[in-house]
Amino acid sequence: MKCNHWAETMAARGARGAEPSGFFSLVSILAVLGVLGCGSGSGERTVTASDAGPGAPVEPFTAVAPASTDARSAQTASLSASLEAVQADSLPPDVAALAADSLASPGETVEIAAQASADVVEVFLWDGIGRKQSFAYYSTAGVWRAGYRVPLGISSDRIGLSVTAKNSLDLRHRVWVFLRIERQVKAEQPETQPEAQAAPDTGS
Repeated sequence: MKCNHWAETMAARGARGAEPSGFFSLVSILAVLGVLGCGSGSGERTVTASDAGPGAPVEPFTAVAPASTDARSAQTASLSASLEAVQADSLPPDVAALAADSLASPGETVEIAAQASADVVEVFLWDGIGRKQSFAYYSTAGVWRAGYRVPLGISSDRIGLSVTAKNSLDLRHRVWVFLRIERQVKAEQPETQPEAQAAPDTGS
């Protein structure tokens, strides 16, 4: 660079014949040129001994690199997994039930089938009039089944059966199955007419 060449030339001249006072002036000029960067226009900043203090090492200024996003992404994924696990444990089970026949007569047995989520440990039925019974699980079909006998003394034309599924945390989900009651009409017997009484024999 031109400024460096000029500085070296001035330093050489001062070393050959300059008086001590001229030598100190030359050193001052060189120090000023070093601070100003000789007008090079460079945007980089270098830490000098005057900035850092006496005896401090001279190191270039470096920008701090941004934190890596890998650790942040791993932490976010772990938090999301924990939230999903908590939500899964706090949700009640799911169940769907269906009667093999929606029309039944008093005294007749109707099969009720239910499909439930994998966390279900028990399924039971209640008819609202005092009858409660558990379903049996058939692992080959993955279905819960129960047989319900319609009471003989039922007076209504429809009965609602609640089917409740329960998981290990005692969380429950209930659905309803409705049966229509069909009453058999007794065949009417023909009325028999009394036989006409024979007139008494007068012997005439």
